[in-house]
Amino acid sequence: MTEKKECITQSQIRLTGAICLNHIKYADMKVLPNEHGYAKVSVLVDRDVSERIKRADLSQPVKILAEDKVLFCGVVQNVSWHFEGQAVHLEVELASLSILLDCRKKKKSFQNSKMTFGSIIKNVINGEHPGEVSVYAEDFQIEAPVYQFQETDWQFIRRMVAGLGSCVYPDVADSHLSIAIGMKNTAQTITIDSADYDFGVSGDYFSEEKLYAMVDKSLFIFYRIESYENLQIGQKVIFRNRNMSILEKSMFLKGAQLIFRYKLGNEKSCFLNRYSNPLLSGMAVSGKVLAAKNQLLKIHLDMDENQKEEEAYWYEWVPETGNVMYCMPQKGTRVQLYFPSEKENSAIAISCIRENGEECSHMSNTDNKYFANESGKQFCLKESELGFMNDSKENSLIEDDKTGLKITGKQEITMISGEKIEWKANKIVLNTPVEIKMIRG
Repeated sequence: MTEKKECITQSQIRLTGAICLNHIKYADMKVLPNEHGYAKVSVLVDRDVSERIKRADLSQPVKILAEDKVLFCGVVQNVSWHFEGQAVHLEVELASLSILLDCRKKKKSFQNSKMTFGSIIKNVINGEHPGEVSVYAEDFQIEAPVYQFQETDWQFIRRMVAGLGSCVYPDVADSHLSIAIGMKNTAQTITIDSADYDFGVSGDYFSEEKLYAMVDKSLFIFYRIESYENLQIGQKVIFRNRNMSILEKSMFLKGAQLIFRYKLGNEKSCFLNRYSNPLLSGMAVSGKVLAAKNQLLKIHLDMDENQKEEEAYWYEWVPETGNVMYCMPQKGTRVQLYFPSEKENSAIAISCIRENGEECSHMSNTDNKYFANESGKQFCLKESELGFMNDSKENSLIEDDKTGLKITGKQEITMISGEKIEWKANKIVLNTPVEIKMIRG
């Protein structure tokens, strides 16, 4: 235990907000890197107070105070009652306000490659549950689109933080939703003296990835100490002649005194390694073509409410047929964006989805295959017919299983051969309303 200075006592602790209570019998709190903060308090109340709490609006935040200083602010996760005669043991479990970001899974793309990871995180947190983001980590551009796919805002934020190679903490003492990316550089470094402490090496160091990369073990050395002082995550400290930061924080009542427990270590040991969303692998997302050039497309994906053309990404167009029947999609047509792997930069535009069934009613039968361009030139492959034609069928070459080969032309039909042209049949009929000319040149 560090030297006793100003100690928070049990009588100073109370609850306000959705639940207002004094005389706290038990209090516990824990704040870890890259996780929501959690707290639990227990109070002995009479039955009238218990009934009042049952009728309270528990959707509002609850604060744990020491006098007027906020120790924890969160939303109610669970309330339980234990009855002993007229007395009731009431237990309240809270989660930090960051839990509001972890409720609903969403789909969204961020195609503007000039955006930074930090600006994307701010965009996300200003959505359904507006809040504040403090970015203390080095920020840089994403360079390629990123996708929130079947992830909650919190899960997506964690993955973006991993892209920065940093960590994320909820601000558990703030009355509003607030998170920090990276460790805040405190202006003052404090020296901690304690004869009682725990020492260890983080289990992350012993992962195959870290051992193979020969990562410096000193980065994963940590100490655990207890103190009466209420210090903040990220506080720079000197302990046993080592410069460290507070990485984890918890508190608990010991007798009538509130004790704080801290994990001290190198902030890099909390940083997340970059990882992908495995749900992307094999997925195809539909969208509308905004622009096309060369073999590239800009796409407004269906999962996005809005997409500015100037901010859309140029995706490579790779049709499933390769260059056998190559046809570049036009603006306004629909395509699919396919992810052959879970890596976000693997996305390619593939099949063009035809939605002009009313205009092309002859293509409504899926047994009939057509390849057509915008000028009306067509190649057809049917069950009993194969041919080339224009849209009006004034010029065509059709092979029909029933009627045979038929060549039709509104203009001249010319047959030219460097050798001979030979016709063989049981019967040859030449019919014209004007004349037939056969000239030997």
